[in-house]
Amino acid sequence: MTTAPDDMPPELEALMHPPVQREETIDGTRYRLTLLPPKRGLYVIRRFGVTFGTLMLHYGDLTKVGAAFATMRDEDVDYLCAAYCECTEIANGPDLDKIPEALRWTRLTPEHFDSHFRGRLLSVFKWLAAVTIHNFFGFLLVTLHESSAAQQLTPGMASSLRSPKTPPVKSKR
Repeated sequence: MTTAPDDMPPELEALMHPPVQREETIDGTRYRLTLLPPKRGLYVIRRFGVTFGTLMLHYGDLTKVGAAFATMRDEDVDYLCAAYCECTEIANGPDLDKIPEALRWTRLTPEHFDSHFRGRLLSVFKWLAAVTIHNFFGFLLVTLHESSAAQQLTPGMASSLRSPKTPPVKSKR
């Protein structure tokens, strides 16, 4: 089990151990995010670790985020979306309590990705951020904390990273 460095703020430490699943509402659509299987998570980190670190360090700076995303090849985008579809379900209505448990959620599949997000590109980025944070924030945080670049992470960023619908908090450094 990963432990937080002794000097890590409690707000950031709380994000290191995500629940197995959590619900997230992004632009009016309710999602249930689960953790990737460990091996799939390792493949994703191996392929995108540097990009994720850049995205976390420059959260809120669209120029740098866009530049980091631009380094991804088409097959990388396909791979990431397919991997993240594996751990995403979409609510089948606004009032899930009135729907039988087995029918409440539908898995987001790569085949339905484009139709689900058509015309909502900003929602795609928010979804990517939510799944990345849910699955990798603790790992990336400890990795970055060991480097001098971690000084850019502040407790205020923790609250903005908790939910992609929250506007980012700019660091005052």
